[in-house]
Amino acid sequence: VMAGLELLDLYYADGGLDKAAEVVATLKRIAPANPDVLYSAARIYEDLANQARDSLASAAPDSGRMYEIMAQHLVNMGKIDEAIVQYEKALQSDPKLLGVHYELGEAFLHRSHQAEDLDRAEKEFRLAAAENPSEANSRYQIGFICELRDDLGSARRFFSRALQLQPDHAMAHLSLGSVLLAMGEQEAAFPHLLAAARLDPSNPSVHYKLSLVYRKLGRTSDATRESAEFQKLRQNQKHIEQMYLEMHEGVPSKYEQESGFPEPDK
Repeated sequence: VMAGLELLDLYYADGGLDKAAEVVATLKRIAPANPDVLYSAARIYEDLANQARDSLASAAPDSGRMYEIMAQHLVNMGKIDEAIVQYEKALQSDPKLLGVHYELGEAFLHRSHQAEDLDRAEKEFRLAAAENPSEANSRYQIGFICELRDDLGSARRFFSRALQLQPDHAMAHLSLGSVLLAMGEQEAAFPHLLAAARLDPSNPSVHYKLSLVYRKLGRTSDATRESAEFQKLRQNQKHIEQMYLEMHEGVPSKYEQESGFPEPDK
């Protein structure tokens, strides 16, 4: 690890970002939790992204992809209204630009969960689903919108469709399990929540929902264990969210908007 970090610094000082990225990839396999390795990875990948963005700006400043990158940057800054304008410019520049309808739908969800924005988000996700029939995320997002509208039957159908297309979609398992739990189908919800826990064990919401279903099934000790895990992970999540709030001037994380579970004291 020490040798790799030294080699990485030499490549970095010499402007060899591609070679530095290869070293970082090796270091992450050797020491995936090493703070110095992770810091170096963040630095190298950010510089590579900036380099690619600058090259795109030079080669095709009025391209749809350039507008898309500008929109993504604005989303990260919390400037959702401005980001939506740039996404729309991207589609005006190239109406067939893959992926932009999906990102625009996400932007409307980021902006608010008011009826108008939900309608516009659903429209964009349906367009994204039409341009890529084998893609699961658009179906998941439509299901999420249906759940926000308390249309649990439609949410169930879309989450199930997402899982048909991508059986290891952790959020679709969690959301389908949550919907089934809300519909009183605890036994049907259980395997989906277990799958979500296997695929995404660090998600606090998974353990919160599991604690609910265990309690409804009369498995008190399992419910207590999952509740304790939820509390621990939620505190860690709050710490991470606070750091990102400080970095992005109060922008709420997408996880916070989508998770849908109550605070620990509730």
